[in-house]
Amino acid sequence: MVCDRGMVIEMGGPGVDGLDDMVRVLGEWQHDGGPVQVHPGDVGWFWSFGAKRTAEATRTWSRAGEVLAVGLLDGAELLWLAFAPEALRDEELAQQVAEDVSAPERGVLLEGKVYVEAPTGALVQDLLFQDGWESGEPWTLLRRDLGAPVPDPVRVEVSGPEQAHEWAAALRASFDGSTFTDERWHAMAAGAPYVDAVATYQSAGLEQLPERRDLYRNAS
Repeated sequence: MVCDRGMVIEMGGPGVDGLDDMVRVLGEWQHDGGPVQVHPGDVGWFWSFGAKRTAEATRTWSRAGEVLAVGLLDGAELLWLAFAPEALRDEELAQQVAEDVSAPERGVLLEGKVYVEAPTGALVQDLLFQDGWESGEPWTLLRRDLGAPVPDPVRVEVSGPEQAHEWAAALRASFDGSTFTDERWHAMAAGAPYVDAVATYQSAGLEQLPERRDLYRNAS
């Protein structure tokens, strides 16, 4: 594949009619040994809110009609990013993405404290750091090799009334489509459901990967 580096990077969106093609492209970007990033399953989960809302929450960056990066907005404060493998360190692309996510008037992220989750090794991380973005709280990725035997079922314990409010807060944060801000993570950690969840997934055969950190920008 030959790319003309002089061609303009354009930000746009797939629209409802283009969601299927975007999901196909995301699937092509996933491969063993590659960085963990937005994948078709993330879009599929978001699609449960409707195709229109999914399209409105999606941004694409393209060169000469070829999609090189995809962003999925989880609420108004957090953007998940994915890049084509060959474009992870593309300077023009990284510069354009960094500029777009940093300028509220461009319609990606709003004013105030906002977050970007980019795959490990993406050049856009370096550029955002240089522009004053900071490293956020650590969070954990887990992975399951579906080719390996499935272990025995995990033990399930019933929470008593004294833990009910902690678990309800954690589940509400997990499924309401809101951003996991630093404050929310601290609130969850205080009740330990996050730690318990990691242990539960590990007992089911999932592998804990190195911790990740979002980047965040405080209000101007």
